[in-house]
Amino acid sequence: MSNDREDGRHYTDADTKVVAESEGTPVVNEPNRLESWAWYPLNSLPSPQFLRVELTLNSYRSGKLHIP
Repeated sequence: MSNDREDGRHYTDADTKVVAESEGTPVVNEPNRLESWAWYPLNSLPSPQFLRVELTLNSYRSGKLHIP
């Protein structure tokens, strides 16, 4: 759970860990809303990312809970 403020906005999030097989090819079912889907290794994610995503990944990698 987080309680972050960024650029004058207030965000609260509940983070979850999901383990999934990355087999198969992701399919875009709403091309008017999304350009593409792709699988990425955890250490090679595209950027930029939302602050909350960066904090969650840092927390996961360090094994420490992020509490601002």
